[in-house]
Amino acid sequence: SLIWYIVLYALLTALSKSLKEAQSLMYISVQQSAYVEIANLTFKHLHELSLDWHIRKKTGNTVRSFTRGVQAAQMMMQYLFLYLVPTLAECVAVTLIFTIHFNNARLAATCLLALGVYIYITVKVTIWRKKFREGTMVHDNELHDRLNDSLTNYETIKYFGNEDYELMEFTKAVSQFQAYSMMTQASLSILNVAQV
Repeated sequence: SLIWYIVLYALLTALSKSLKEAQSLMYISVQQSAYVEIANLTFKHLHELSLDWHIRKKTGNTVRSFTRGVQAAQMMMQYLFLYLVPTLAECVAVTLIFTIHFNNARLAATCLLALGVYIYITVKVTIWRKKFREGTMVHDNELHDRLNDSLTNYETIKYFGNEDYELMEFTKAVSQFQAYSMMTQASLSILNVAQV
């Protein structure tokens, strides 16, 4: 009898993992279509902006923000449809099972309370992390602006012998980006530990 339960557990675990992978595979086409659509809309919007905006823009910053924005929208959709909605549906189902099938409202309330605490901690730590992520993005933009401007103005830099200055400024931008990246990663680790 015990062996039957172990075999059943192994089969259900394999089925669960297989279904999760099938879900990811089916979502790939949706994800790629959404990426293309968002990228096209953003690209079209950039071309609809005024000449004044294009004269004042920082190309490195714009390109980097474009890429980051499209990837963020894609990631948000992925987390929403592959993780958040199914998890909330599962929590509702478990709560209903505890309440209706097992006739145990206290257990259902405990489940909902645990979910509420989890959501509260996640939101609070995510809001706290936002400053690190924003700092990382600002310094990432500066890094790409510095790189783009330096390569665009290669002849002028060479003519005036400013290679050392450009290298010093680029190194400073990379160092600032790296410092904020480390803080962002550390704060993500704190979030992951808080969610356990």
